[in-house]
Amino acid sequence: MFVGAGEAMWQALPAVVGFGMIGGGISGVRTMKAFKDFQKLSPEEQHMAVMEEQNRNGHVIMQNLKNDAAVNNLAKENPELYGKIVQAQGDNIGVSTAYINVNEMAETEEGQVAIRNMVDAGLVTQEDVSKAITADAPIEIPIGSYAQLSGGLSEETVKALEESSYFTRGGLSMKTLERAKEEVHAMKRDS
Repeated sequence: MFVGAGEAMWQALPAVVGFGMIGGGISGVRTMKAFKDFQKLSPEEQHMAVMEEQNRNGHVIMQNLKNDAAVNNLAKENPELYGKIVQAQGDNIGVSTAYINVNEMAETEEGQVAIRNMVDAGLVTQEDVSKAITADAPIEIPIGSYAQLSGGLSEETVKALEESSYFTRGGLSMKTLERAKEEVHAMKRDS
C-alpha cells in the first residue's frame, strides 16, 4: 500500500512525539536539591551521573520505539519509511545511535541468548558480533534500524540491551558505570 508523505508523518507521529517528550525531559530544569546534590559529586561521579541519565533516557526511547512499532500502521506497512522518519527525528535530538557492548553481553548466558536474538531479528549480523568481540568495540545500531527491527526482540533481550548499551560515542553502559561506581566508592573507603 502506498502511503503519502503527510500520511507517513501522521502515522509516525507517536514515535516522533515520544522523542520530543524525552528530549524535553532531558533538557528540563532539575530541582534545586538535585542540582545541589550533583555539585557535591566529584567530577568523575558527575560524568558518570550524566551518562547514567543519558542511558536511562535512551533506553526509554528504545522501549517506546519497540512498543510503537508493534502497533503503528506505518511501521507494519512500510518499515523502511518508518525507520527513516524515526532516524531523522533521532538525528535531530542527538539520539541517533545505540552503541551495544556485546563483550559485556557475552559474559553471561542471558547476554549470549540476547545476542542470538539480535542476530535472529536481523538487528545485527554474526559477523558484526564477531568483529566487535575481536576488536573489543561496540556495535553501532542506528535508532531507525532499531525501530524497524525491534519487534523481533524478546523482553529479555531488551533488558540485556538496557544493561549493555549507551547512546554517546565513547560512552559507558549501565553495567560498566555500576562497576566504575563501585571502584570509586572502594577508592574513597580506602583513602
